[in-house]
Amino acid sequence: MCPDIISLRRRIAASKIMVVEPFLWDGLPGRACWHHVKQIVAERGGSFIYGWALGTPGPIDHSPRYTVPLYARWVNHVLWSDHDGQLREVTPIRDELTGQRVWQSTHFIVDDAAGFEIATDQVCCPQPAIYVAVRPEGELAADYLCRAERAARDKQDYWVMRAVEAVRCAGLTPTSWRVRRVGDKLRDVLIVADSG
Repeated sequence: MCPDIISLRRRIAASKIMVVEPFLWDGLPGRACWHHVKQIVAERGGSFIYGWALGTPGPIDHSPRYTVPLYARWVNHVLWSDHDGQLREVTPIRDELTGQRVWQSTHFIVDDAAGFEIATDQVCCPQPAIYVAVRPEGELAADYLCRAERAARDKQDYWVMRAVEAVRCAGLTPTSWRVRRVGDKLRDVLIVADSG
């Protein structure tokens, strides 16, 4: 495992997780969190606070009984800090299966080193997600997904398929998976599985 992934996992594990409530507003639908914070700062003042938000645990399990996820996914994220220093979530969550956008609280870790790469006012690129095993059987899947998000384009599918196989070896049956890319960068891997 790469030293940067190990150190980031340690930083996340040692950090205080806060629950940040949403600030409902009529912002830019369908845009990234950075665009939402940029707009609300322009309208209301305040500042950008970078860090990591707890994403969808994985794999998504459709079986009728509850199964503890194999891994958690921490995504690079930005929140709005108002004039009083109160953190607010100004980006709705996208349900990975239905595509619907919903407002909900965000589990967040502040990390000043987690800034986005800003190319233009329209294009920004968050850092790759970090996957952390929730239980021992999830170690390989989490490691392979970390590698997939950091790999060159020609190696990404290899690491994703290794992660799918690791999910299978952990006792679940992968039923589907998909990836999203921004240019050559892998930005989202979703694995759906059945635990029986």
